[in-house]
Amino acid sequence: MNVLNFGANSLYWRVRLTAAGPAGAPLDVVCYRDAAADPVAASDPGDVTVRWRDAPINRPEGAVLGAQYIAVLDHGTTRFNLTVTSAMPAALLAGTGWHPGTVLHNLLRGEGDLVYPGVGGVAIMEGAAVNQQEFPVTTSVAIRVSAAGARVFDAGTFAWGDGFGPSPIEMGVPASSFDLFNRNLLAWLGVSRPG
Repeated sequence: MNVLNFGANSLYWRVRLTAAGPAGAPLDVVCYRDAAADPVAASDPGDVTVRWRDAPINRPEGAVLGAQYIAVLDHGTTRFNLTVTSAMPAALLAGTGWHPGTVLHNLLRGEGDLVYPGVGGVAIMEGAAVNQQEFPVTTSVAIRVSAAGARVFDAGTFAWGDGFGPSPIEMGVPASSFDLFNRNLLAWLGVSRPG
C-alpha cells in the first residue's frame, strides 16, 4: 500500500482505544504520553501509549514515512521556503519547469519533518527554518520506497495544502506547476487520473 502524507509530525503518538461506557458506546482514545504513568506498562508493554519512537514501542514514524518530526518551526506561524534537491525524481518534475535549486516560497510552516536515516528516505526538497528557540533547523519533503515496493510521500510541513485551491499562497512558482507536481506525485504513487 502506498502512503501520501500532506502534513507533518504524523504517527507521533501511539494511542489505544478503550471501551469506557456501555456496549455500543463510542470508544475513548487513551494516551498517557509516559510509560511510567500508563497503567498497562507492566502487564502489556506493547500497548503502552508513548511516542512511537520511544521505548518500549521503538517503532519510529520515520521507518514508515522516511522522515519524522524534528521541530515546531519558529512559533508555528512563520512561513519558510522549500528548495528542490538534486534527488528529486525526473518523473515528479516532468512539465513543471522546476529543477534542482528551484525555490518554493511559503510552503514550510507549523512543524517540520526531517529524513530518517537507514530506511531509504530521500529529501526531494529541503527547508531552512528556525525552531522555537530560534536555532536553525533543516527540514525535508521526503519520499521512500519500502522493501516491499510501497511508495511513500511525506510533505513534512503543515502548509502543503496552502498551495492548492482557488486562492493558493504566493509560492514564487506558478500555481499550475505546483498542481502538476502533485498530479505527477499521485501518478508516482499509482493513483490513476479520472476520465
